[in-house]
Amino acid sequence: MFLHYDISPSVIAFSTERNASDPLAPYDGFNITHYTDDAPAHVAACRQQLCHHLGIDNSHLILPRQVHGTHILEITEDLLSSAPSSSSSPTASAYCSAPSSFSSPSASAFSPAPSSSSSASAVVPADSSAVPPSLLDGVDALFTRLPRTCIGISTADCVPILIYDPSTAAVAAIHAGWRGTVARIASLTLSAMQARYGTRPSDVRAVIGPSIGPDAFEVGDEVYDAFSSAHFPMEEIAFQAPAMNAAAHSHLLDTPLRWHIDLWRANAHDLLSVGVPAAAIHITSLCTYTLHERFFSARRLGIHSGRIFTGIMLQ
Repeated sequence: MFLHYDISPSVIAFSTERNASDPLAPYDGFNITHYTDDAPAHVAACRQQLCHHLGIDNSHLILPRQVHGTHILEITEDLLSSAPSSSSSPTASAYCSAPSSFSSPSASAFSPAPSSSSSASAVVPADSSAVPPSLLDGVDALFTRLPRTCIGISTADCVPILIYDPSTAAVAAIHAGWRGTVARIASLTLSAMQARYGTRPSDVRAVIGPSIGPDAFEVGDEVYDAFSSAHFPMEEIAFQAPAMNAAAHSHLLDTPLRWHIDLWRANAHDLLSVGVPAAAIHITSLCTYTLHERFFSARRLGIHSGRIFTGIMLQ
């Protein structure tokens, strides 16, 4: 099951949903992120399901191993040809594209795959992209112009951002945790696309996907200070509210106030600051912490849990 973004008929853009039977079970649901502690057979089966419904070979589904940094990688033909493909299905070119027609899969099509070890021989490895894993380690954003190649990132409260540039037929997938947001990884990715393809921020369309919302993203003073030092408009992206864990402060006469950061607005501000039109930025306003039955949330389930995959592919 997935949330589809209607960016353009020329691209497929989406975020996966859990479709879990037990929302409190940290790995119950659709999860293709191989570097979690989920059962490898389950991850591989979910990955295979997704590729089947996108109509691409498993090797053309690209997911980096993110580290909350600002390393940005272009997916090129050379990268895709640097490792053997898992089969001879549709070819891809290294920059980002997708099929010309796509009908939304049914909910059952994206239901969690069996996690028993008996299914292991029936699926491809959990990490089977054509790009060597060493090149994807430490990467927090991907961009490409290759068609039929799905690039994406994994999140479970951090902000996923998708970019489509219709003028140059290019796409990007960005992982923006609070550190990446402070470092302005969204606008850095646009700068990389501009350098390689001539992308103009005024031409692009952006999606800010499901992630922790401002009411749930309670932070310490050091996080507030990091955003302030990076010259974000604090009056627009930050506010104080009583501590969420009020029980821990029940011995006090007044519940202490804690800072909250609006990562959605912070990333939108970053995009706006380099010329992306406000009308071209779609914020889903879906809070993963609140909607943990629908989306994985590390703050709700713990860091040892599944991940949302937010991807984009040129037709």
